[in-house]
Amino acid sequence: MNRDDALFYMRQVLACVDQHHIREADFLTVDQAAERLQVSSDSIYDLVKQGSLEHTKVGRSIRIKPSALEHLRQDDGW
Repeated sequence: MNRDDALFYMRQVLACVDQHHIREADFLTVDQAAERLQVSSDSIYDLVKQGSLEHTKVGRSIRIKPSALEHLRQDDGW
């Protein structure tokens, strides 16, 4: 990826964030969610793929609300 492509991609991500009023502090990364649940990041990706974990995509990144983790814990009895 060259510099111009990288800048274009970053502008697209920022536009998406602005459009959806997403603040970084309101969401967790996959690694942060995995740490909170004490599971691997692969387990988080599996839950996302299965549709068991509510998430938001920002560009190609996955972001997860902390409340979605609590919802998952309640539903699965964690």
